[in-house]
Amino acid sequence: MNLDLDGRRIFVVGGSGLIGKAVARTFVDEGAQVMLGGRTESSLRGAVEELDPVGRGRVGYTLVNSTDPDSVRTATAAAIEWMEGLDVLINTGAPAAKSVIEAAGRSDEIGEILDAVDTKAMGYLRCARAAIPYLAESDAGRIVNICGQHTHLTDSIPASVRNVAVAALTKCLADELYASSITVNVVHPGPVVAEPDPSTTAIGAPGPTDAQGIASLVAFLASPLADTISGASIDIGHSIRGVFGF
Repeated sequence: MNLDLDGRRIFVVGGSGLIGKAVARTFVDEGAQVMLGGRTESSLRGAVEELDPVGRGRVGYTLVNSTDPDSVRTATAAAIEWMEGLDVLINTGAPAAKSVIEAAGRSDEIGEILDAVDTKAMGYLRCARAAIPYLAESDAGRIVNICGQHTHLTDSIPASVRNVAVAALTKCLADELYASSITVNVVHPGPVVAEPDPSTTAIGAPGPTDAQGIASLVAFLASPLADTISGASIDIGHSIRGVFGF
């Protein structure tokens, strides 16, 4: 399917992770220009080499720490300069290494919750706020947030709180930006693998979701085909308690 993304300018924050790279690859295959953002230069450089092995200049990178407002503004400016504008912002963050059932009232719980919300929900908001003036200049401004199914799970208070916050943030931004014709949607992946096992990914089976399936959904939401979709919260894959910390 032609998603009419040729020439679109995409900023993928968290672009060196499993989902981020799959999303970036899908956009590149659709003819878009992609800037990857992340904290680790070596990972970003490796992702660029993987996504653009012949050096066509379609993929670049910039360092960004979403907990630092100055870093977010600097990285967004770098993306705008390199791509000469911005059409789509993708916010995706790395999950926790694992999720375990946690007892309420632990001495370190409040700090973990605040860190989780600051890194993910507030980080996504900082990136959105920096990008909105440029997205408003596009004829098809898009924000897609990658969240996770801990929006619906209760085995990790920090993971659940940060994901519920991202879902609420997405709806607030969608309503706020309606008049600017910028759509804002959120995708909730379950456990994710790079290469799916066909025997465990059928509907009703308990297997994980492949990163490419998530990327295809994200690309659709970023495309002109999704002009009328905003404020949507979409689950993809299976919700498996205690496997990954999305």
